[in-house]
Amino acid sequence: MSFLKSSSENSWYPPYLPVLLGWVGAVLCVMTLAGGAAYTVIRSDLARQQQDALYETSVSTRVLAEEVANTVRHIDQVLELMRNDMENIRSTERFDRFLQTTLQHKSLRTFITDANGYLLQQAKVSDAVPYYADAPFFLDHKKSLYRGMNISDPVLQRENASQVPVMLFSRRVNNAQGDFAGVVAVEITAESLAGFDIVEDTLYARLFSLKLIDGLEVFTAGPPQERRALERADSDPLAQSLDGQRIEPGSKFADGQNRIFSWQSVGSYPLYVVALLPETTASEMNLDKNKFRLTTAVLILLLILVVGVVGCVVHLRSKAHQTYVQQIREAFRLAAEGMQEALYIVKPVYGPSRSVIDFVVEDCNDQAARRLGRTQPELVGKAISTIAPLDNEQMLEFMRSVLKLGIVEDELQIPGQDNPVPDQTTGGWIQRRGVKTQSSIAITVRDVSESRKQRAALATMAVTDALTELPNRRWLIDQLPEKLSLADKNGKQLALLFIDLDNFKAVNDTLGHKAGDQVLTDISDCLRGSVRASDILVRLGGDEFMVVVEAIDDFTNAEERAMRVLNAVSRLNDTASWGAFSVTASIGISVYPIHTTSAPELLQFADIAMYAAKAAGKAQYRIFNHDYAGALQRRVQLQQDLQKAIGSEQLRLYFQPRVDSYTGIVTSLEALARWQHPLHGAIPPSEFIPLAEERGLIIPLGEWILECLCRQLRAWDDAGLRYGRVSFNVSGLQIKNDRFRVSLLACLTRFGLSTRSIALELTESVLGTDSAVMVEELTHLQDLGIPLEIDDFGTGLSSLARLQHLQVDVLKIDKSFVQGLGQDMKSDALCNAIHSIGHALGIRIVAEGVETLHQLEQLRKFGCDEIQGFLVSEALPAHAVAMLITGEPLLEPIEKKLMRFPGRAA
Repeated sequence: MSFLKSSSENSWYPPYLPVLLGWVGAVLCVMTLAGGAAYTVIRSDLARQQQDALYETSVSTRVLAEEVANTVRHIDQVLELMRNDMENIRSTERFDRFLQTTLQHKSLRTFITDANGYLLQQAKVSDAVPYYADAPFFLDHKKSLYRGMNISDPVLQRENASQVPVMLFSRRVNNAQGDFAGVVAVEITAESLAGFDIVEDTLYARLFSLKLIDGLEVFTAGPPQERRALERADSDPLAQSLDGQRIEPGSKFADGQNRIFSWQSVGSYPLYVVALLPETTASEMNLDKNKFRLTTAVLILLLILVVGVVGCVVHLRSKAHQTYVQQIREAFRLAAEGMQEALYIVKPVYGPSRSVIDFVVEDCNDQAARRLGRTQPELVGKAISTIAPLDNEQMLEFMRSVLKLGIVEDELQIPGQDNPVPDQTTGGWIQRRGVKTQSSIAITVRDVSESRKQRAALATMAVTDALTELPNRRWLIDQLPEKLSLADKNGKQLALLFIDLDNFKAVNDTLGHKAGDQVLTDISDCLRGSVRASDILVRLGGDEFMVVVEAIDDFTNAEERAMRVLNAVSRLNDTASWGAFSVTASIGISVYPIHTTSAPELLQFADIAMYAAKAAGKAQYRIFNHDYAGALQRRVQLQQDLQKAIGSEQLRLYFQPRVDSYTGIVTSLEALARWQHPLHGAIPPSEFIPLAEERGLIIPLGEWILECLCRQLRAWDDAGLRYGRVSFNVSGLQIKNDRFRVSLLACLTRFGLSTRSIALELTESVLGTDSAVMVEELTHLQDLGIPLEIDDFGTGLSSLARLQHLQVDVLKIDKSFVQGLGQDMKSDALCNAIHSIGHALGIRIVAEGVETLHQLEQLRKFGCDEIQGFLVSEALPAHAVAMLITGEPLLEPIEKKLMRFPGRAA
């Protein structure tokens, strides 16, 4: 290996040792990185394969669930058409045609019975007994007024010398008088219902099963081994959710393999689809791909090793020659790296004492020549000291620094010139970079004026709110310490006014975020006009603002600012375009250095004072008091405790009866949540319900109430108690959640309850919303037969047209009106008006908070249908209510005809 030796002597040349060691290290490093990357890719691919298997299994389950849902929906349409034709025209021609076009490929049988169970008509005749008087489905329809579709448990029937599971769907038929007149029914094989003929051709999982919502198997398709695995798996998905997937550990199965378990509800029907896929199946499908990647990784490592050896040899052979060539190419590479930059290559000029006295331009590009207002030939060969308009001494000093340090980079501002040469770049900021080569200096000059402007603009954007163009929280945190120091220097005080908008969330939830942004814009303009020019208005985020009031002498100045803000926001409501919503402000005040000398604490204390203002009734201000901190800490702790309490024994359902105003008999119940805190005792709903809405717990709390209520109604039904129906409060957030309706139907189905056994109580503000989603959901719920009741009527902004459109069942008069009966003429007039509206629309009227006999007498005179309140009974636990509704009337009965109703005949 003579290339490793010097040309002047036959000895080892030390400079090449670092090169050799560098190549060895580089090859080892690259091989390590490549091996690690290959390992990471293979591991990532295995994880991705598992995720793909989960996804494909979930897709297969949804496809099959949609197939079943479409079939059941068509069957329900056939039943509805059959029943309508039997009740109206006594003909079946239309549903025969419909059957041929929608379900002609399904193995099914339709038939119709009369009121005694005898078969009137059937399609696709089978050997079934044409008498159904003792059939469970026939008896269910005969005893129940329910006219919806009934789904019976699967039964085995003989078909082609084998037994197959068959599902039966049916609806009740009434005569003209509304009495039971028979049943229309569709029998279909479970395999045809599920559409399992598409499983092997299009779907991914190894096993599919269709089950009823109570876990009863309808039909299963798949290998026997996977059927046994399904039996061992935890197959009660509705205990967790209506749809989902998980991986069952191999310890549950005889073969020790993990299995992907996926389930999906079938629309709003009490059915769901389950799918199983062994993890090894997904791995086997990608086995060849994994082997290929492993082989590729090994070959790449070998290739890297070979390339490294060859490269090291080539590099060492050409090292001596490359050293000189590299010095020449250095200057040219700098030019190639920045074609938009000005490039100068200069050579130092030495004096008698070997000191650098000047520099000569050896070469430059066109950009460099234009920057100086010259041409390239005019610059090459010229001394720097003779070139204008540069600051020659400053430029010479820069070049000397490059010679000394090897590389220097800085930014320099160039003043503009009065009469620049055409095409000459003048003024602004430049970035200079000088690099020393073997005998010269390469200098690049780049115009960074625009870049500096962009950085300045970005810095401004970082501390400015995009919506209101006000300073933001970051600006306040950065600048507040400086403001406090200035207040100390001037011997003045500084106040922070923490502003939070009241009822803004209602605007956002009801009218949408676009309307919410308009509110924030209008409020910010209003606040700008209500503070001094020296005050600083900041938007902290959301609906929170801050006013920094500088150079004040005492609390009075801060309170004056707060009152001006409150009055300005209040006046804005009279002219704003927010609809009927009233947005006010709650303000917390902290003062430096009275309350604290710390900037973070000053912000925190203003925040705490704002919460105290909200707790005191909103639309007012509070100056910080250390007692407020304890109250806020208790509020935060209660929110955390409430999250833990949901689903525990701390929360319980109580029931308050409603009675007929004249007979005193219990007509229905209202379910109310009660919280027994282990430390604070009973927490009233007026305190913990707002906490649940603020923390986003209202949806899980509502799901808990629904579950407990359905379980209790099932127990009462089993005990034979007649409770009428039970209402419970539902928030607007629950109604707008797309899972509420599905969860409600699933819970009623699971406990075997009718939709008429419950009622939803909505606040009047929810009824008044213009949200299309809200209106659509309420319409769907009403179409399902679920009664709607409006709570606290008279306090909100509901639309009378909406009352008629939604066919509300009950209006509940707010207790604030009831308490003023006989004492306040306005309360009497409002109660009378509400009764007149309700009775004109055919809506029952319920009075809340009835506590005295005098109030009851007044309500009877107005024609009030039902009452609720302490005069009848307080809210009671379930066992006490059971005793109450089986007893005597809770009021002394009175003949309704003896009462005289205002505006109506006696």
